[in-house]
Amino acid sequence: MTAEAILNHRAMDDRRALVLLASCAVLVLLCLLALRLGYRPVSWADLARALTAYDPTDPDQIVIRGLRLPRLAGALLSGAGLGIAGALIQGMTRNPLADPGLLGINAGAAAGVIGATFLLGMGSPAQYVWTALGRELINGIPFLAV
Repeated sequence: MTAEAILNHRAMDDRRALVLLASCAVLVLLCLLALRLGYRPVSWADLARALTAYDPTDPDQIVIRGLRLPRLAGALLSGAGLGIAGALIQGMTRNPLADPGLLGINAGAAAGVIGATFLLGMGSPAQYVWTALGRELINGIPFLAV
């Protein structure tokens, strides 16, 4: 490698690190805004107190800890999971444009829904909940086996 190529490579690494750092900063800012803003806006001081010194009698802190924080954690985890799943699909197929439909995941999910609905005679929302619970238990078996 020439000296110029090494310098260009380092500059690219520096740019990537800067973009990653900026993206993380924006994510933290958006998370704080998600905790602060909503139907019932709370002050920055209440947000800081809810995260550091929780008072279960303060309604604003109950909203933050009981509703917004779990919703934010779920959103972050589901977003990370979808990103990892997309990266795995693209890595498996060695195609940067790959999507779940390419591997038949969409069709398999649709077949499962149709099978559960018609073959099991499901009609009430309560039955959908039990089916979802069973599906998640079945999906968890490979993770427990590892």
